[in-house]
Amino acid sequence: EYSTVQSKKFHETMMDFMKRAKRSKEKIEEIDRLTKHFMKLIDWGAAKGFKYKPTLAPAEYTNMIPDSNAKIAGQLFEKALYDKEVLTGQEEKDFIDAINLIVR
Repeated sequence: EYSTVQSKKFHETMMDFMKRAKRSKEKIEEIDRLTKHFMKLIDWGAAKGFKYKPTLAPAEYTNMIPDSNAKIAGQLFEKALYDKEVLTGQEEKDFIDAINLIVR
């Protein structure tokens, strides 16, 4: 379940983008996994006054948050979103760790 309307809309937007971009099944699964973690950040941000708007790219949103881990998460999410290759295992771990350090 999603706790904010913004995070649910983010998930829907990402899945729509991936379908339109005609990415591989592996890439779609990666974005789905990463999106679920990014939604935690959006939910946390909503509670802290950092409202996500659908017009913001992930890195634009994370740049609003004054935490270096947010910037790491935004950059890695956008890399995953726009690069045809999947993130390395270490990059995905870094992404998840960055979000967990923020929302803990």
